[in-house]
Amino acid sequence: MPSTVQSSIAFTSIGGGNVPAALSAATASNLLGMGLTPLLVGLLLGAQAGFSARGAGDIVLQLLLPFAAGQLARPWIGRDASEAV
Repeated sequence: MPSTVQSSIAFTSIGGGNVPAALSAATASNLLGMGLTPLLVGLLLGAQAGFSARGAGDIVLQLLLPFAAGQLARPWIGRDASEAV
């Protein structure tokens, strides 16, 4: 997962795109993959599958929570980096 998030952010940044949106999309994609993959395997193979709430919680705590806190703190922290030039 980290390489997916890193590469999506790096390529988006190089292309001049919306980095926060790339981070959100990569995180959402990983969360959906964690939830849907076991369910699809269970349906297709007839086996029991489960969702790792601990893994999803780790992703939220490590990626989404700091991102949301930073977005909320922007009015008090200062200008956007692109405006500093």
